[in-house]
Amino acid sequence: MTRHLSIRRLLRDHVVFIAVVAIVIVAYGSGAAEHVLGHDNGEYLVVGSEGGVAHPPGYPAYVLWLRAWSWLPAASAAHTAALATAMLGIATTVTLYAACCRWYCSRTAAALATAVFALSPRAWLLNGHAENLALSTLLAALILLVAAPQSQLHPGSRAALLGLLAGLGLSCHHSIVLLAPVGLWALARALRRAPSPGRSAMVAVGASLVGLAPHLYMLEVALGAGERWVWGTPDSVSRLMAHVLRAEYGFRLTPQLDMRSEPLRQLGVFAQRLSADLLWLPALIGVAALVAGVLAARLSRRGRLLAPMMLAVTFLTTGPLMVCLLNITPAGTGLYQLARFYLLPELVLSIFVARGLHQLLRRLRGPMRRPMQLLPVAAALLAAWSSLPTVREAHRPTVEHYLRNTLTTLPQDAVLMATGDLRLFGFLYLQRIERLRADVTFISPTMLFRPWYRERIEGAVGSELVGVGPDGIDMVALSMGLMATGRPLLIMDVDPNHLAIIELLANHPHGTAIRILPPNVAPPTTDALVELTQQLFARYQLESEPPGDPDGFGAWVYRDYARPWHFLAAELRERGQPQRAAELEARAATFEQTR
Repeated sequence: MTRHLSIRRLLRDHVVFIAVVAIVIVAYGSGAAEHVLGHDNGEYLVVGSEGGVAHPPGYPAYVLWLRAWSWLPAASAAHTAALATAMLGIATTVTLYAACCRWYCSRTAAALATAVFALSPRAWLLNGHAENLALSTLLAALILLVAAPQSQLHPGSRAALLGLLAGLGLSCHHSIVLLAPVGLWALARALRRAPSPGRSAMVAVGASLVGLAPHLYMLEVALGAGERWVWGTPDSVSRLMAHVLRAEYGFRLTPQLDMRSEPLRQLGVFAQRLSADLLWLPALIGVAALVAGVLAARLSRRGRLLAPMMLAVTFLTTGPLMVCLLNITPAGTGLYQLARFYLLPELVLSIFVARGLHQLLRRLRGPMRRPMQLLPVAAALLAAWSSLPTVREAHRPTVEHYLRNTLTTLPQDAVLMATGDLRLFGFLYLQRIERLRADVTFISPTMLFRPWYRERIEGAVGSELVGVGPDGIDMVALSMGLMATGRPLLIMDVDPNHLAIIELLANHPHGTAIRILPPNVAPPTTDALVELTQQLFARYQLESEPPGDPDGFGAWVYRDYARPWHFLAAELRERGQPQRAAELEARAATFEQTR
């Protein structure tokens, strides 16, 4: 009877937040991606489906999570991983709400701040497809919950949990160290109150080692990799440590961490995105609460007011400090990579949002007080409506169609060279998980500097690669060596790495790719190439509407659809056929427009 009463009381006390969670579940579930996307999404799909080791530092905790849910009967491996990641996002929503309540906030204010965060474009997007930072954000929310001043945990248990979460966080993404200010403060506070501080400290260290245990999975996989995708050779303790510490990049806590950044530009983009994600007004309330908390901590001698100071420092480390050190250009697809790192500071700021809303709501009197309790549900619906177009655009099948169109129309036994994670991991997913065109060998030239990758490519093409040295790659020599095997050679991008090939070797468009011809082999006539291109595009699966985001991966890949038409139009103009050239330019323009 008591149990039933407690459940009824729980439902009654948190009914508004339960409604918010229901909206989040529907949004995350219905918005989960069903296709491979850009960046390193394809690699997570591969290692989540068949096991393996991802690029450094490996993200073993997240990989194990994907492996645990790989049995889900979804439409595709991409959808399975997206649903597994959505579960993490839902758990983060519940955890953030609990954390806000423990940081001196009312339930209404906590539910409102959580609704705005969970259904912001950033959180919804990153929790809707395979992305390791989804788990990292959940672990960060748990740290904020355990570290909360009103936490009712026993001091020894609190210290142990903080150690465990720190270890798990490092098993997912190194950026968890940016929560050190609030985490170490909470740990010191717990140890100071523990009956046996020394024993509790040892338990916390042991718990952190347990949290680091997922790294052993990478060693186990590397020792018996078989045909599974394993980045590098982490098959010994020393090599595993090098992988975890990102030695091949030079040890950096986060991707692309570099002092040669543009801090003012980065801060401007960060502030704009953060404000837009949190619907501007809540973001301003959060910043005001942050400043007020810091001032209160400085002006007061009461020890408990040190908490907002530590939380504010954590916001600075996860947000402004972090983005100032990133050298990813905040434009084009670089914005997508940067935006992933905005989720942690948004999470921390959400507690200040809740605190500011708490102060505002407590001043309401009379008939306005009760209707305001439904404000979190309204905010959830508003945030979902505002974020839905962004999520739909990012989760379109554009990238997968592009990869499939390219792969399915290549000549038999083709060798395809191209740069970029989108292609490297996208083709990896289609070939290994979707079992598409195993006869094609894909080569990422910039990866050939890694001995393990070069060795695998040499095994795939059946000969030693020429022109690859420690100081650079002779792309023409590499191309000649590959064509000497008798296999068709194609490239996908016209960048500085491939200019020498384009300038010295005969070539012609082959749909989204460029066919490289051996010496003394003439390209087909222009008319034959026009006919070939029309045939290939007739086989392509294209969407009825062009991409809507000019900076997204969809618009980026659509440029490859436009390229052959531009080439052929130029050829026709040289032949004195301006009308036909204009028709092909018009066809190219359809792939360069956004809604």
